[in-house]
Amino acid sequence: MKDFVLTDGGHDTQFRKYNNTDEFDGHPLHMAQFILESPETYTKVLQDFIQVGAEMVLTPTYQATIDGFQEHMGLGREKALELIKIGVKIARDAVELEKAKGNTKPVAVVGVIGPYGAYLHDGSEYQTASYADHMTTEELEEWHRPRVEALIEAGSDCLIFGTIPALKEAEAFIRVLKQHPGVKAILSFSAQNEQTICHGERLSDVAQRCWKLAADQILAIGVNCQHPRFSVPLLRSIKEANPDIPLFVRSNSSHERFNTETYEWELTENEKTLQEYCRDWLELGVKYIGGCCRTTVDDISSFREEIRKFTIKNK
Repeated sequence: MKDFVLTDGGHDTQFRKYNNTDEFDGHPLHMAQFILESPETYTKVLQDFIQVGAEMVLTPTYQATIDGFQEHMGLGREKALELIKIGVKIARDAVELEKAKGNTKPVAVVGVIGPYGAYLHDGSEYQTASYADHMTTEELEEWHRPRVEALIEAGSDCLIFGTIPALKEAEAFIRVLKQHPGVKAILSFSAQNEQTICHGERLSDVAQRCWKLAADQILAIGVNCQHPRFSVPLLRSIKEANPDIPLFVRSNSSHERFNTETYEWELTENEKTLQEYCRDWLELGVKYIGGCCRTTVDDISSFREEIRKFTIKNK
């Protein structure tokens, strides 16, 4: 029987439990600003997800970049790299605090690296990622390398390269990854339809290419930060192309859709619940399951229950 792994959910959604503000909405650093401003609160957020069963917690480093910290917080390069490492400590503290309370189930700390588009703060990683047409693979590799190395040096158990919109950027990530042979990573792509990632390449082709380049270091390939209705056909396309590739999903909420033109969340009608989508993921054999934007601890708890029931049914 396949072992499933439950990740955490929407950090910003849970953060509002402790800080009832929208100040991070629209901020170029989004949640990464709280590495400096509210590290203890962020640790509580991750503790909440561990308490409902998360076996992987993600560092608050998706938007954490050297250039971003320099431009929006006035920090130097070394201080920026230090903050990225503190992002790992925030997650590690959450794991250790829960362990001290008697929660002995192993929980991995996952260093998160967002795409170049997350630094640009123009939504390009959710659209056509035009920057990938104007940058070389080598340029992307050099830009990402320092933050990847900082997350590794700080003690991340593994990495997630998230919301990747283009094959070129995935190949840049893999180049950096292969410079650290003992490190494992998940590659997760952004998609706004049922077949292609945002830059336009077919996900099944991209997944096969990445697997060929670094199968020994890839934990899984999948999608994140998309409406769940796209997730099943996208993931199925990978499975049909190569059933050996483990699958990963972190989906947004099912009753809302983010409009990349207005930068607002819009309600959707007649959608299945995330819990129902989770059943589809399990039937498909998705190994890593979690929530992304607008998901809550309740969603992660419901995923845990679906995994429990599915495992019992298929013993």
